[in-house]
Amino acid sequence: MTKKYRLRILRNLLLTAILLIPLWRQNGYPLPTLEMELHRWERQTLREESEIVWSIDQTGSHGPKMLVGVNRDSIIVRNRNNVYQCWPRHGDRATLVALIDRIRYWPEDGVNLGSPALLAIDPPRGAEWARLKLTLFLEDPAWQETYEMEGERQGEVFFFLLRQKYYSSSGTWEEEAVTGFTSAMTGEEALNRWPWHLEFFDSEGNLLEEQFSESFPVNGD
Repeated sequence: MTKKYRLRILRNLLLTAILLIPLWRQNGYPLPTLEMELHRWERQTLREESEIVWSIDQTGSHGPKMLVGVNRDSIIVRNRNNVYQCWPRHGDRATLVALIDRIRYWPEDGVNLGSPALLAIDPPRGAEWARLKLTLFLEDPAWQETYEMEGERQGEVFFFLLRQKYYSSSGTWEEEAVTGFTSAMTGEEALNRWPWHLEFFDSEGNLLEEQFSESFPVNGD
């Protein structure tokens, strides 16, 4: 390749970069990876840099993936709309967090549904499986449903997906409750408004740790 053609290629690359700068500025100067975006947000908000412990690509129709990072005191959740939430990290026990986007799944009848998902960060040592019971409800009309989810270990966390029970036309109330739960997820305090019970077991089925939400009924109340 002659010097003339090399200069022409460099000139075209430079012109392309100049033309792309306004688009880059318009989109908020995005960085090459979502992890870099998360760390930039942490620097801007004067937070300690976190370590990514979970991510997913499939969060909706062609949406970018969600990320979850942890530092000494906090858990950072970034959703596909570039919204960040901070949860306190307990450290001495597992921390249950609710993702702020629905996860898509396909029931047997092929309907494409999006449902809430939750993560248990810092499971106890030796935990081989986990179980989460979560009750969603409506006050008007009076309606409630309890969902039992078995955790799927994904790296250093357990992942729980709430699979809806009524995904036909009869599921209007359930969908309303699911929407209310997802839209209200602003942190640990909001999550504790719903009754939930989290358990971890070793390979022999021995209970290692359990937690209850502040709204969990006591003595059958």
